Amino acid sequence: MIKKTFVMIIAVVFYQSISMAQDLQLIKWLDGNWTAQGDQSDYFEQWAFISAVQMIGNGTELTKSDTLSSEQLKIFKRNQKYYFAAKVNKAEFVEFEIIDLHKNGFTAINLAHDFPQRIIYTRKNRKSFHARVEAGDGAQLKGFDIHYYKSRRGSGFGLGVSTGGIGFQF
Repeated sequence: MIKKTFVMIIAVVFYQSISMAQDLQLIKWLDGNWTAQGDQSDYFEQWAFISAVQMIGNGTELTKSDTLSSEQLKIFKRNQKYYFAAKVNKAEFVEFEIIDLHKNGFTAINLAHDFPQRIIYTRKNRKSFHARVEAGDGAQLKGFDIHYYKSRRGSGFGLGVSTGGIGFQF
């Protein structure tokens, strides 16, 4: 009886670890370097898997002569839920619960945050995705869109990962 219970526990843990890894594999296409050109700024995002259930990234907004903003990004699983988190400039990380995760993207929300409250990533094809950042609803809806394209090189603000943990290089 004890042996059967032990085998059952191992099977459940193994199944959950595979399931958790497969969830994040749905957005494996996000791994890599992405660029977008705006009217006033250029945008760069870089993403990398650091484990089967965690990705790290960084985002940068640049003008021709200056860095307007930089952010550390991460997607991770905690207590059976996925989260998207962003740390803009020197502020603290703000977490958004991912309420929809599928092969073409995700929707993350944090209704307690002023702006944004929703972050939506949608894969368009192998080489592009659309990011929508918004808050409010109905007549009060405000937000912006960024259309990213796969890039061979990043912003020059690379991701640094060491065996001792996560290192961001800005």
